[in-house]
Amino acid sequence: MEYIVTSSEMKEYDNNTIEKLLVPSCVLMERAALGVVTVMEKEKVPMDDVLVVCGTGNNGGDGLAVARILKERNRKVTCVLLGDKDRCTKETRAQLKILEQYGLSVNNTIPEGEYTSIIDALFGIGLSRNVEGIYKEGIENINKKKGIKVCVDIPSGIHSDKGKVMGWAVKGDLTVTFAFKKLGCLLHPGRDYTGKLVCVPIGITPASFFGKPPGIFSLSKEEGFSMPRREENSNKGSFGKVLLVAGSSSMGGAALLATKAALLTGAGMVKVYTAKENRDLLLREVPEALVSSYDWEQWKEEELLEALEWATVIGIGPGLSTSPRARNLWNTVRDYCKKKEGREKPLLIDGDGLNLAAEEKEPWKELGDKCMITPHVKEMARLTGKDMEEIKGNILSEGRAYGKEHNLCCVLKDARTVVTDGKGNTYMNQSGNHGMATAGSGDVLSGMILGLLAQGESVYEGAWKGVYLHGLCGDMAAKKLTAYGMKASHLIDFLPKTLKKYNKWGG
Repeated sequence: MEYIVTSSEMKEYDNNTIEKLLVPSCVLMERAALGVVTVMEKEKVPMDDVLVVCGTGNNGGDGLAVARILKERNRKVTCVLLGDKDRCTKETRAQLKILEQYGLSVNNTIPEGEYTSIIDALFGIGLSRNVEGIYKEGIENINKKKGIKVCVDIPSGIHSDKGKVMGWAVKGDLTVTFAFKKLGCLLHPGRDYTGKLVCVPIGITPASFFGKPPGIFSLSKEEGFSMPRREENSNKGSFGKVLLVAGSSSMGGAALLATKAALLTGAGMVKVYTAKENRDLLLREVPEALVSSYDWEQWKEEELLEALEWATVIGIGPGLSTSPRARNLWNTVRDYCKKKEGREKPLLIDGDGLNLAAEEKEPWKELGDKCMITPHVKEMARLTGKDMEEIKGNILSEGRAYGKEHNLCCVLKDARTVVTDGKGNTYMNQSGNHGMATAGSGDVLSGMILGLLAQGESVYEGAWKGVYLHGLCGDMAAKKLTAYGMKASHLIDFLPKTLKKYNKWGG
């Protein structure tokens, strides 16, 4: 597990380390600078002729220290400080004086010419307004040059909390960040400016939290996770009974994908409540599933209520449509889950279930904290009445706010999916790739989450583990097939291999 920090959290942990743990700020700066040089060496960044561009804040001080270390190692270094020297922080002024003693001059403009690598140390995590003037010109100049761009802590011009480009930003090839990953380096478009992201320790650790840990955590692509424990003395009922209400007469594929994913993730039994037109497809392609099909001309609510009673976990929405008949199904499921026996069962709402809910004033009222929604950005815009770009540009805050307001788990899907539990706890996903942006991918995710919930995972843990697993399957599929050649069913094909590789409990 790794923490993802906001700007305010990082500043607090930095201050705690200096003031409470008594580590001098100059020590942190030296370790940061050494970390940058070490990563550059490990990544084989060419350092025959290095340009270091610094600002007047502490990020600039880090850059000045990098320049000195490179000079000590007999590298050709050109150092630039953009901005008024009199406005430098105390630490950066100290680094300037040290450079003078080492005989390294500092320019106030970026010289003409090309360099093998360029170190960006203009702005750190405190940037809050658009880049203008000499800083805009400096960033434009850096981006035009051909050398490898190495950003210190965060690409200059990227908002540390939103990943937003503040007018102009350095387009980095490598970013060396300190202690913890910064939110802006992971959110798009900031992620596109970060290049390869490497986090190095400098002495700021969880000991610096003093009872206030970061509100966001994540798992790296290499880390792996723990599936639910399974006892040897078990039967199919031990691993849960999923009811999936999905698939209209023209969208049986969504029900099929979600069903397969739930079973392959480990659910003991899956019953699909679907239109009669999908019955043969499901029985042929997933003989392990139970299929309860309905004919609208003879539909009886009692049959659905009986299936809801049978289930331990409920999912609704994939391929359901938003027809008046589909609304009858949604109303029955929603009303059942408002009752005492229904509120005890995890309820996942996806796809058309969300679209049907968006037509209601208070769709989640009385559903309880075992309710989970899995909207993509467009579906979230329908639910909130907000513009899609507003949701996309504030995906973390929007997901958190909606979950808290309605006391539910929200899986807000985008290039960087965010999972919140309605109480402030947040997971940000780092697995997955652009090849997963394909029809049916969300249906597979819903099935994976339902499979985890059926085996006893809590709603929040089942949600973030499902998102992480989904992304890992996508990464394995892309590696074998390329991102261009992927389709949703490939995520299911690679699910067993992914579990074998990444499940810490073993197969």
